[in-house]
Amino acid sequence: NECINYWGEPLQIINELNLPDTWYCDIETDVTLDGFPDPQTAKNHINTIAITKFPQTIVFGRKQLTPKEQQSIQKKLENYSHLTKGYQFEYRYFSTEREMIESFLDFITPIAAVSGWNFLGYDWLYICNRCELLGINYKRVSPTKKFTKFKLNRKAKVECMVPMHKIVYDYMIVYQLWDQTVQI
Repeated sequence: NECINYWGEPLQIINELNLPDTWYCDIETDVTLDGFPDPQTAKNHINTIAITKFPQTIVFGRKQLTPKEQQSIQKKLENYSHLTKGYQFEYRYFSTEREMIESFLDFITPIAAVSGWNFLGYDWLYICNRCELLGINYKRVSPTKKFTKFKLNRKAKVECMVPMHKIVYDYMIVYQLWDQTVQI
């Protein structure tokens, strides 16, 4: 008690719940006659990488969009549901997949937490494996430039490399392992 009274406000700040901002990510890839692309081989191009955290929604893409097309997307986003009110759409065009992925990696490097639905099992794994194929250093997103193996063999079976000192998680796994009210 003396310690709490002595330290006062600094101790209260240390014990506060301070959650890092999480950006949510999703990728779209080429789909071929072979079907949905395998994230282990990542042989198909990534066409778009979307990342969002209120009020921003940024799409990195390889197709040029006219201002009219971008305005149409913004309008659809605003009218989609009450949950998307206030979001601002930004489109970033890249002539090559390499430039797009490099820019995305630069964008997420200072971000503390990145997530998505089936993110570790598909999107993150696909991005990392695609970087390997293209010779892109994805390990720069970690403050220490180091990665560690993440492996889960319970309800969700996932194995991929994740950056050290950055939170990269899959909210589908969060639901599968801890939420007993949602059936997936």
